[in-house]
Amino acid sequence: MYNKCDYNNHSPHPDHFEVREDTTVGEWVGLHIVLFIPVINIIILMLMLCNKRLNKSLRHFAVATLLMLLISWLVLLWGERIIHISDFLGGRGLF
Repeated sequence: MYNKCDYNNHSPHPDHFEVREDTTVGEWVGLHIVLFIPVINIIILMLMLCNKRLNKSLRHFAVATLLMLLISWLVLLWGERIIHISDFLGGRGLF
């Protein structure tokens, strides 16, 4: 009478490319090695954020790493300002 469709047997991705959900140890090690390179690390992390087909855990790792970089830069700049203000006021500084 009516057309029965098997809704459980469809491709989850419209472009029919296979997306792996797991990341190997070698991929994690390679990513960490690449992230040791200055400037390239920020470019790679931004590309990881823009790639919608990338593994979800890698995208979350990119967000967390960029947040930690931003926080560490802010702490570094804040500490530098404190030292310069102390020197300006005639103190010996913190060290």
